[in-house]
Amino acid sequence: MELVETSLDDIRQGVREYELVEDRLLLASETDNCEDIFAIQESLSLPWNLSEKGKTDPKALSTGKGMTRKMISKPLSTPVEVSQPGSTLRQLYDILIKPVEHLIQGNKLLVIPEAALYCLPFSALLDGEGIFLSRKFSIQVCTSLETLALISKRPKREFDGGALVIGNPLVGRVHRMGKEVKPSELPGAQKEAERVASFLYTTALTQQMATKSRVINYLVKASIVHIAAHGDPVKGEIVLAPETHPNRRNQLPKEEDYLLTCADIASLNLRARLVVLSCCQTAHGDIRAEGVVGIARSFLGAGASAVVVTLWAIDDDATLAFMELFYKHVTTNMPICQALQYSMMTLQGKEHLKRISNWAPFYVIGEDVKFTCSEIQQMKEKAFNFSA
Repeated sequence: MELVETSLDDIRQGVREYELVEDRLLLASETDNCEDIFAIQESLSLPWNLSEKGKTDPKALSTGKGMTRKMISKPLSTPVEVSQPGSTLRQLYDILIKPVEHLIQGNKLLVIPEAALYCLPFSALLDGEGIFLSRKFSIQVCTSLETLALISKRPKREFDGGALVIGNPLVGRVHRMGKEVKPSELPGAQKEAERVASFLYTTALTQQMATKSRVINYLVKASIVHIAAHGDPVKGEIVLAPETHPNRRNQLPKEEDYLLTCADIASLNLRARLVVLSCCQTAHGDIRAEGVVGIARSFLGAGASAVVVTLWAIDDDATLAFMELFYKHVTTNMPICQALQYSMMTLQGKEHLKRISNWAPFYVIGEDVKFTCSEIQQMKEKAFNFSA
């Protein structure tokens, strides 16, 4: 592994010139007046080596990545607990963070992973002293530097509506992939949505009210979106209450009647500064990055500034505790990456919630947004009336 130090502008220029890059991990430390970028090479990646900032020496750098991929696949098959000094999370910290930690300034990391690394809960990486990475830094993830630049340059839109909080859509029996299925109800998701709605001065859209058409109608107006529902781990689709068609009363709803797809979202023009996907993607412990990254990209492409995703489903009580802490911080003018960090640290200190599996799956994709007190007041004044 070879490390190079460079600037954000140099990397953006390289992306444009060389149409890069699939295999890379990027770490950025931010201070009040500068941003330092450190690229960790995993394959033929950034075609330069900077001996001094601003001076480039084009050079293809190559190292094997099989070992890192193999190590990632092991801990991510289930949420892990760290008890041994030689644990995988310690080893991954030594590979990914330790070589550059002496160069990092500030208390925030920007991570741009390659495909396999999207599955990695960076917040749970553990240093040699047993300190989680999330206790040292708030962590922000983005799919590419170009995406982050585009999001950051978007004009700030005025709020057109309040917060949209969706929980436990009533699905019933539906057609899914050629079979008749009945997704289970999610009482924990409904409780979560109702609690989140109380922080955001709105009413949760739940049960049969959370239909696909109604959700889409309010999505384009919402300033914050929170969705607690079933989700597909591979395609990223979100399961909502099905539409009813008078001429199809004796037929089960089709997928297009109840699935909110990446294509549906990409066709919208969103105003939301924050989207939180608290979706139950699979059985507890099964981690699949494809779906969450795909749906996050769709929300970002449609206009959202930031998306909070989860890598695996967790206990209802832990989710509720985490979201209460998160929104308490968000609604008091704290940037969302720091809000996630503080929420993680609080759960780490609670005996019944300190398991890594309870706090580590959450991360931010996109911009590190924050809401002022006046913006929270605007959301309150523009709260949706779902009965209208």
